[in-house]
Amino acid sequence: MAGDSNDNLGVTDGYEIPPGVSLHRCVQGNDWFPVSESGSPSATDRLQMHTNQPAQRPYSSTTSFHLPISAKTLLFTARGQLGGVFRVVSSPDQGPGSAKVEVVVRYDNLELRDVIRACMLNRQVDEYGVGLFVNKNLLLRSIIFEMTVILPETSSSLVSIQNFETDLPNTVHLFGDLSGKVSFDSVSLRGLNGKVDVQSLTAGRAQVHTFNSEIRGSFDVTDELDLNTGNAPIHVDVAMKSVEEKADPKFRALTMNGHVSFPLMSSCGLKTLTDFS
Repeated sequence: MAGDSNDNLGVTDGYEIPPGVSLHRCVQGNDWFPVSESGSPSATDRLQMHTNQPAQRPYSSTTSFHLPISAKTLLFTARGQLGGVFRVVSSPDQGPGSAKVEVVVRYDNLELRDVIRACMLNRQVDEYGVGLFVNKNLLLRSIIFEMTVILPETSSSLVSIQNFETDLPNTVHLFGDLSGKVSFDSVSLRGLNGKVDVQSLTAGRAQVHTFNSEIRGSFDVTDELDLNTGNAPIHVDVAMKSVEEKADPKFRALTMNGHVSFPLMSSCGLKTLTDFS
């Protein structure tokens, strides 16, 4: 993780930084690159089956980071007056040892570029990520972003990720078809006012918590699947299979004022809990 370090930026300079997180190699102001007229191909051409493209603004800027896929945890967060789309895809063109994170921000006033900060994150030992921050004193100004995580894929074996975490309010989560390409030990997705749409996700444990937003997609898990939303439905296909010498898998789907549907493609000793209240 090369780059200059800007540790412990945050509270004192008007940015809300999650506790326990230090910032490194921050991009701000003139450090941003302009987006070409054709846009960012990886951010716009992938997942074309989804219609969740951020609203356009007259100004756009971009940057990118690389994270080691061998990390204990990959984490992604955003704070401030902003929202957008978070995508996770895989590509055989991506180098085998790292994940590329492309960030595009869109705004309606050129001066806003000076208050948008994208940084590499470090939490505990071997926990790395990318965060997007807007000065908390900036009120009533809408900034739209796209963050695309490109994971490597190989023809010979699954790419293994240990822990993958998001904390992205007002953001749509979109996962591409990762079946047979990428597996996760643990996935934790936290959002608000933005749906979660997963084409296919393979994990030991997966937790999705959001509100005012639909959860949809295909999940293949061996240990535990926990889905939680409110004022919105849950429509998922679930494949769960117990692993020898492990406890039976658990599945929980909770929603308030919403409908739950979950065809089980396979199960063994499955324990389920659903709540439609």
